[in-house]
Amino acid sequence: MIGKKGISELSRFRVIYTLVIVSGGLLLATIVQKPVFLVILAVSAGFIAYPVIYILNIWAVTKLVDKEFRPSRSSLAVAYAGVVYSLVGAVMLLLVRVLKVWG
Repeated sequence: MIGKKGISELSRFRVIYTLVIVSGGLLLATIVQKPVFLVILAVSAGFIAYPVIYILNIWAVTKLVDKEFRPSRSSLAVAYAGVVYSLVGAVMLLLVRVLKVWG
């Protein structure tokens, strides 16, 4: 059970976290002249973070879950194919946006 001190510390953390997120968002919205850039930035961050999250998810279900509840080999094969697919997408994004290889 959480005491009153634990709840007040959690509430303080939430307020600080909310203020940081809101002020950072307002700062980005006022500094960046083109809103399209923010959308591209968010999509790019998602494309780069997605393979990492996917790999961590596969690790969690293969190492931390009891053997009787783990996914089958075919499910893991599909998951690994998804990792490869997402890595290819991230590499393509970097090639096009950062290195300007195409277009």
